[in-house]
Amino acid sequence: ATDGQALDEVVVTGMQKMDKRLFTGATAKVSAEKAKIGSGVTLGAFEEKENETKPGIYCEGLVTIGERSVIPNNVKVGKNTMISGITTAEDYPNGILESGRTFDKAGD
Repeated sequence: ATDGQALDEVVVTGMQKMDKRLFTGATAKVSAEKAKIGSGVTLGAFEEKENETKPGIYCEGLVTIGERSVIPNNVKVGKNTMISGITTAEDYPNGILESGRTFDKAGD
């Protein structure tokens, strides 16, 4: 048994769930085959804040998740964030990654 669910395609707007056929914004297809996002994860939570390391890249209310990254179950990830690498529940104080934060464990 697994905690996650495989998806063929997904559109993350950072604000709401939306049928991809109804989405009218600009997007790029992102392959996340090797990323694992746990169940009960909320992406794009909280008020928008400028990213602490690369505000011109991690912006527009989006959440950036690196290839082969792991996000544990039941965490909330704010807007303008970047997560890279294998993370655990202990990496998220109170189950939260605040908006504007960069979390890079790819080299660990």
